[in-house]
Amino acid sequence: MSEIPDYKDSANAMKLLSVLSGQVTDCDEKIAILESLGDYRDSKELLLDVKYEKAYELSRYGNYSEAVKLLDSLGDYSDLKQIRLNIYRKAISYFNDRKFSQAAEIFLILGKYEGSEEYIEKIYQQAGTYYKDKKYNYAAAVYMSLGDYSDSKDKVEDIYQKCLEYIDKEKYIDVIPILKNLKDYKDSESKLEKAYNKAYNKAYNKALSLIGDKKYDDAAEIFEKLGNYQNSKNKLDEIEQLKKLDIYNKALKLGEEEKYNEAIKLFEGLGDYKDSKDKITEMKNKRDADTYELKGTIAWVKIDNGYLNVRATASSGAKSIGKLYNGDKVTIQATSSNGKWYKVTSGGITGYCSVDYISTSKPIENISGVWFSEDLAYMMTIDNIHDSTYSIRIEYYYSSTYTYHWDIQGTMNSSGMLYYDGYLGWQGIINGISRQGSADPTNGSLYYDNGTLIFNSICEYVDEANVSNIRFRRN
Repeated sequence: MSEIPDYKDSANAMKLLSVLSGQVTDCDEKIAILESLGDYRDSKELLLDVKYEKAYELSRYGNYSEAVKLLDSLGDYSDLKQIRLNIYRKAISYFNDRKFSQAAEIFLILGKYEGSEEYIEKIYQQAGTYYKDKKYNYAAAVYMSLGDYSDSKDKVEDIYQKCLEYIDKEKYIDVIPILKNLKDYKDSESKLEKAYNKAYNKAYNKALSLIGDKKYDDAAEIFEKLGNYQNSKNKLDEIEQLKKLDIYNKALKLGEEEKYNEAIKLFEGLGDYKDSKDKITEMKNKRDADTYELKGTIAWVKIDNGYLNVRATASSGAKSIGKLYNGDKVTIQATSSNGKWYKVTSGGITGYCSVDYISTSKPIENISGVWFSEDLAYMMTIDNIHDSTYSIRIEYYYSSTYTYHWDIQGTMNSSGMLYYDGYLGWQGIINGISRQGSADPTNGSLYYDNGTLIFNSICEYVDEANVSNIRFRRN
C-alpha cells in the first residue's frame, strides 16, 4: 500500500486519501474512485488490490461468474490462483450434487482452467439424457446454461417447440416448469404468464366443480395451491361454511331419526355455527324424554318369585316407591328414552319398572283339576304362562314303581289352543322317543302323529288301560 500523501490541496489527493484511510469501505465505490484517478501516483496498483478484494468477496457469496470475470481483468496479479482454484472446486461440488446448470455457468467462465472443458462435455451429455427421457424442464435449464456450446441453442429451440405443442394441447401444468427454465428465450416469459393464467383458470374451474360435487377437501386443496388467484382465498372460507352446513344438516337428520347422541356430537363440533348450541340442548332434552307410543296399554307383572320394585325415575338406583307382584295388572303411561323402563300405574302408584318384568300378553289363568274313572285318576295343572309358551310333563303309573313320562312343548294362544312351531299341535318325548301330533282347537284333544287319540277334553286317558294315576304339570 502507498503512504498517505503529505499534501491536501489536490482533489485527486483527497480522493486517494479517502481510499487509503478507510473512509470508503465499499469495494465498488473504491474501484470507481481509483479508476477515475487513472495514473495518479499508485492508483493503478491500488485498483488491482481492490479488484482482487472484490473478486474474493464475490466468490465467498457465490457470485462465481462475476468473480471469474473480475479475476480475468487482473492479468498476472500475483494471488489469483487460490481464488480461481476455490471457484473451480465449487463448480465440481455443484456437478457432484447434480446442480448441472450452476456448474456449467462456472466451468464456461473458467474456460480451459484445469479440467473445466471435460466437465462441460459431461454436463452436455447429461442434458441429452434429460431430453431423451422427455424431462424437458431439466434439459431446458442445462442447455440454457451451456449457451453456445455444441448444439445447445438448437436443443433449446426444439424444447421451445415442444412447449408450443403442449400449449396447443392445453397441457399447461406440464409446460409451466419448462417455460420457467427457458427464461427469456424468445417469448417464453409471456407464454409462461399465459400458461399460468390458463392453468390457474382450469384448476379454478375444476375446484368449483368439486364444490358442486361436495368434494370439499379436494376443492380446498386446489384453492390453497392457487393462492391469490382470483377469489381463491374467499372460496376457502366458503368451503368451510359449506362443510359446516352439511354437518349441520346431517345432525338435524340424525335428530329426526332419534339418534340423539350422534347428533349432539356433530353439533358440538360446530361450535357457534348457527344455532348449534341451542340444538345441543334440544337434542339432549329429546334424548332424555319419555315416549308415549304405548300409553294406555294394559300389561301384567311377570316375575318368578318375590316382588318388583316401582321406582321414582327410570334408573335402577332410583328410590323404590312401591312393590308389585307376579300377575299384577298395570297401565303403561310411557317408555323411557333408552327403552329399558316403562312408566306404569297400578292402583295409586305411578312409577318406573324394568321392561324385562312387564308383559303385554295376558297370562293364562291357573287351571287344575282331578278326574276319576273306575280304575284311573288324572290331575292337570297349568301355571301362569306369560309368554304363552308351555312345557308340560304328563306322568302316569301302572303301579307305585313303574312310571311313564311325556314331555310336551308348544305354544298356547289366548283361546287355549295348542301350537308347536307355528302349527296347531304338539311335540314331545314319550318314554325317550320323540313324538308329535295334532290338537283339536274345539275340544283340546291331543292326537298322535298317526291320528290316534291320546287325550280328550276331559283328560280321559284312552290309549292305555290299568293305569293307576296320571298327572299333568308344568315341567
